[in-house]
Amino acid sequence: MATRYSITDERYDDGNVQTMDEIAATLKHCKSEDETFASVYHEIRNDERGHEIVVELDGDDAQHYEVIAEEYKIQVHHLDDDDDDGLHPLWVQYDGQLNTQPAYIELDTTTPYDELSADYSGEVGGGVPEDVWNGKRRRYSISPHLTMVEINALLDEVAAVLEENPDADVERMCADRLTDSHGVLGVEDWMQGVDPCDEYGITADSTDDDLETIGAAMVDYATGEGCTITGVSDYCKQLRDELKEQ
Repeated sequence: MATRYSITDERYDDGNVQTMDEIAATLKHCKSEDETFASVYHEIRNDERGHEIVVELDGDDAQHYEVIAEEYKIQVHHLDDDDDDGLHPLWVQYDGQLNTQPAYIELDTTTPYDELSADYSGEVGGGVPEDVWNGKRRRYSISPHLTMVEINALLDEVAAVLEENPDADVERMCADRLTDSHGVLGVEDWMQGVDPCDEYGITADSTDDDLETIGAAMVDYATGEGCTITGVSDYCKQLRDELKEQ
């Protein structure tokens, strides 16, 4: 695919993204309409960041030019590990809901520079904001079981594909991405084959504070093994209560 450029000069349709061939066609039209463009030509250079820019020159003076376009780059917002959202940051299930909230990657074209980010929907019942409904913010569903590292890597891959081809099928690319971790499991499933009372020292006399410490240890161990476990607090209390009844 041809490199695409963000136009920065309103004479060339400021704000749009064009290929070099499309920019050249605009200049050709300008020359046919205005003789002052007769000696104007374009050249591709690299700026201080190493990104390609398209410059407009007039005559033979290569030192004096105007930047009319820059290499199209999507601004990627990675998930931040300082946010302490856990191993699987987009796995969210509200109280009383049977399903997790939808997780997605979003391309926001309402900003000066197209921005790509990942999040989960805060809406219950499938509603979406107006900008998403009308396509100005395009959402691509992803698995909520992806880890932060996997999501950030996918963001980079999606950005690279869309920078080359805005019509690429990244929806399938996102939907098909699976996690290499254990994902998110209920604590009962995680503990299959293990006696949690023996493993973690839960007894009929364990206090709530004891269970809180034990639950934290369960979570830490599972996280280290690449799994987020849920329902730990209730699980520990249930085990203690069952021991009391024996």
